[in-house]
Amino acid sequence: VWEISFENTPAEPLGGPGAVDWLIDHLVVAVCATQLGVCETALRLTASYASEREQFGRPIATFQAVTQRLADQFINVGGIHLATLSAAWRLGEGFDAAEDLLVAKWWASERATEVAHATQHCHGGMGVSMEYPLHRYTLWNKHLTTSLGAGTQTLRALGSLLAAG
Repeated sequence: VWEISFENTPAEPLGGPGAVDWLIDHLVVAVCATQLGVCETALRLTASYASEREQFGRPIATFQAVTQRLADQFINVGGIHLATLSAAWRLGEGFDAAEDLLVAKWWASERATEVAHATQHCHGGMGVSMEYPLHRYTLWNKHLTTSLGAGTQTLRALGSLLAAG
């Protein structure tokens, strides 16, 4: 058994007064970028599956409802990509990125949830099969969405930031 004592240990934060905010901002971008990769891969798997899975003698990707649903998710993934890229660029250049971070956080939370639902729906029962990889991306998506927080809370924070000027 080990015992650690912190008596008489200086409690100075490393990196100065803005270090924690810097770390949180960069962590948000990293989580958004991870969510982007999860969504891109889930969508790619679904497009491939829809091209191969046949129903009524033809691939389900030829059905308009499936195509439209996947097209919507392509747009969602593009939105996550652009929002995350914008936040990362502003942080990297040293600009104020507060608004961009909240926008990226919202896209990577709310729209990523929509991507997960659509990809699961297009796979049907195969999407939850442990033998098929989609379930891993759905679980990652849920974990990352939970880490980012609720979309409503993010929109409120963005609204307050915009209202403040």
